[in-house]
Amino acid sequence: MTTSNIPAGSPAQALLYGPQATPAIDLTTIGMAGCFSHMTSFDVYSLVAAPAATVVTPVTVPNVPTLVGLTVALQSVSYSPPRTSFGWLSSNGIVMFLAAQ
Repeated sequence: MTTSNIPAGSPAQALLYGPQATPAIDLTTIGMAGCFSHMTSFDVYSLVAAPAATVVTPVTVPNVPTLVGLTVALQSVSYSPPRTSFGWLSSNGIVMFLAAQ
């Protein structure tokens, strides 16, 4: 996963994953105007301190048969105050469908 256009000086960036939200959830109410969550809940996949403008995160999917058929949303967030009143920005979301080969 490649996250680009991270604002200069951002102290942190994270890649999140979780169940897909359809439609996306508007985050204006928590102080992230113009941002949306593409998942209903999330876990942190990776966290990077003092990220560069572009961060590449390898995503490994274990070879576990029970994961076949699972749909997972991935989305990056960066702590980039004062871009939003909450301080965080979100990326667009990506959805992965895990299939057997």
